[in-house]
Amino acid sequence: ATRDFPLATVMGAQVLAKNSTHPQFLLSHDEFHTEIMRNVIMELTSQANKALPFTDVNAFLGVLALLQPISLANDALLTVIEEIYPELKKRDCWKIIDYLLDAGMLFKNGNKYRISPDLLADFIVEQICIAPDGKSTGFAEKLFKSLPTIYTENILVNLGRLDWKKSAGDT
Repeated sequence: ATRDFPLATVMGAQVLAKNSTHPQFLLSHDEFHTEIMRNVIMELTSQANKALPFTDVNAFLGVLALLQPISLANDALLTVIEEIYPELKKRDCWKIIDYLLDAGMLFKNGNKYRISPDLLADFIVEQICIAPDGKSTGFAEKLFKSLPTIYTENILVNLGRLDWKKSAGDT
């Protein structure tokens, strides 16, 4: 499942050793990819998950991945996030941002933030926007309707990347 990707081999070995995961997932490229990405996310968000509910951290990651790159020069986006997810307060969003920056999962370039690597952000968008049956979860539609139009381009670009990836580049 790792083909010519040594880092994936190392990550797969770490997942097996650390989590006592059954090696069956190594037989399928898709299962391997999903298992590795889930474990990377769990590792990188572990400190945030200790301080805040797992569902809050995941909801924020989903919003961030779909809207990135985002500017947090003011609290306007965090206010909208709080309206969509009333349990996710602005102060919690800032805590999550700090944890993700410390973990090296979130990078700031100027006044813009983005999840890195892009492969991880793409995985998060796929997991939060596409149900196991291949249909929409409604997450992207909910954000699209709730957010100001300044985020439309980012949503479309990030969903376009997902579509391109899912169609194996066949446009």
